[in-house]
Amino acid sequence: MNKLKIIFDRFKSISFPEDSAESEALGDIFCDLVLLDSQIAGSIDKITNGKNTALNEIKYVQELEDRLICIINSDTGTADTTAATNYLKYLFELKDLIKELDSFDLRET
Repeated sequence: MNKLKIIFDRFKSISFPEDSAESEALGDIFCDLVLLDSQIAGSIDKITNGKNTALNEIKYVQELEDRLICIINSDTGTADTTAATNYLKYLFELKDLIKELDSFDLRET
């Protein structure tokens, strides 16, 4: 349980980016980040409350990363470029957490 607590504490310490998207496409990406964040939080919460869950069901969404990189590379100098950069940083944090959760052994709880 100690390893899971460390993962959960790290997850809670990551600041969720503010919704500063101006375009609909980036707004959709923001919603996808909310869903991924919720999925991770829900899975950790289930485990810490003694409920079974399949941590390996949490999958990193490469398409989100690709879409964000495309927006950043277009570098129009708009608020969307800044927002996309912030979202990508957050997504990379989630990617690292997903890797940690994938390697987590529920028998350790």
